[in-house]
Amino acid sequence: MKKKIEAFIGRLHIAVRHNPVEVILAALFCCFGCALYETNNTRLMAVVPYFPAFFLITYSLNSLTEGKRWRFAYYLSLLFFIPFFWREKDVWFVIGDVITRDLSGKGFVISGPCARRDY
Repeated sequence: MKKKIEAFIGRLHIAVRHNPVEVILAALFCCFGCALYETNNTRLMAVVPYFPAFFLITYSLNSLTEGKRWRFAYYLSLLFFIPFFWREKDVWFVIGDVITRDLSGKGFVISGPCARRDY
């Protein structure tokens, strides 16, 4: 059991080293989701449903800019969700949400094989 825990912690270290922005984004949106569950904040309602799209963009930028001079775009992708706080939930929100979830699901399936690593 102790070896399994050590192996799990080792994999966590590797994940944080290879995907730092994704880890921060996942923790941040986990906190957003908990806050949205406890309160009915309309600003959070406009941001949280787009998490799969933000995560997909960040994941894709990580694999596309690894070792290149455009790496700063990967680190800036952590801030892509900020403009959505100024957006209110309306009719276009539902349409955009459906389109974004559909595209992010298909994009995640497509982008998966291009960035295989030994974890």
